[in-house]
Amino acid sequence: MRFFGMLALAFALAGFAGCESKPVESGPKPTVSLKETYDKTVAAAQKIRDAIEKGEIDSAHDELHDIGHYLEDLPVMAKAASMDAAKQEALEKAAKSLFDVMLKIDESLHDAKEVKFEDVKEGLEGGLAELKGLGDSLPK
Repeated sequence: MRFFGMLALAFALAGFAGCESKPVESGPKPTVSLKETYDKTVAAAQKIRDAIEKGEIDSAHDELHDIGHYLEDLPVMAKAASMDAAKQEALEKAAKSLFDVMLKIDESLHDAKEVKFEDVKEGLEGGLAELKGLGDSLPK
């Protein structure tokens, strides 16, 4: 299944070295719309991009943890919202592209390597542009 890789990133990002774990929420998750999750994903990706560009990745620490979950949820939510099949596929592709970049960033941080903007710029900006291009086609 396509989401196993995304699930692996979510767990990898949650296990970020030196992180204090957040308490696990019990009970049902609050209902969040596809558009809200999309907006959170774009905002997190932009904050991560800006932080890496400035050499301050720690300032986007929470977003790095959260974005794996958002990227995993987007395609599932698009399907549940009966989004057009072609747009679902495009959303899944954009989510996968960003997921791969976030995994690379996370792996660099786990290896105590500096994350250089030039090393992730193309994938990060490309994935973000793909995702932003789908914003107007999301069900409200």
